[in-house]
Amino acid sequence: MIVIDGAMKAEVLEPLGPVRALHLTSKFVLGASTEYKDGFTGCIRAFQMNGKLVDLRSIARNGLYGVVEGCVGKCISNPCLNNGTCHERYDSYWCDCRWTAFKGPICADEIGVNMKSSSMIKYDFMGNFRSTIAEKIRVGFITTHPSGFLLGFFSNTSGEYLTIMISNSGHLRVVFDFGFERREVIYPEKTYLHAQFHDLRLSRKNGGSTLVLQMDDHKPEEYHFDIKAS
Repeated sequence: MIVIDGAMKAEVLEPLGPVRALHLTSKFVLGASTEYKDGFTGCIRAFQMNGKLVDLRSIARNGLYGVVEGCVGKCISNPCLNNGTCHERYDSYWCDCRWTAFKGPICADEIGVNMKSSSMIKYDFMGNFRSTIAEKIRVGFITTHPSGFLLGFFSNTSGEYLTIMISNSGHLRVVFDFGFERREVIYPEKTYLHAQFHDLRLSRKNGGSTLVLQMDDHKPEEYHFDIKAS
């Protein structure tokens, strides 16, 4: 069976009868015929046999004549825009846009919105969602007003909630109740009133008893809570 560039596969069927095994007696040769003629000129980016990836680079480092390590990949030209991460494929590349404010094949399509104080976006999560103890939330924002509500989650069934907002003093404020009692955290020492872009990462770990906040490239701040296991 042969498949090239994801196109329709081509198969050569043998006549019906007993399966005939291959009896290979020569060494495996890559890039030339078994007589070491008609050598391939170009770059072999990757090679797999029976599902196992062969490390061609380490073989090239042994000093084979005419063979050097490395290929010029698709990502060398930085095709992914807006801080998207480029990943090489055999014959192409793909852009990981997950931690950007963009989407699309090269992270070029903006997905952010400009909001006014009287506007909001609401998502209703359909189906049965259980409470979690290991959230990972990331939001990028820019403030044009001294205070405001960034985002919030609320459960109609359990009454648990999480809210993230900018307080009147310009500090980041997180208020939540995950089933034990209401808690409030104010991110210290920095205000966010200067119309600059910010990257907020919030997560919980240790069975939900540790809240981790990281703003931009600052050191993550951890807040520990004494909660009962449920």
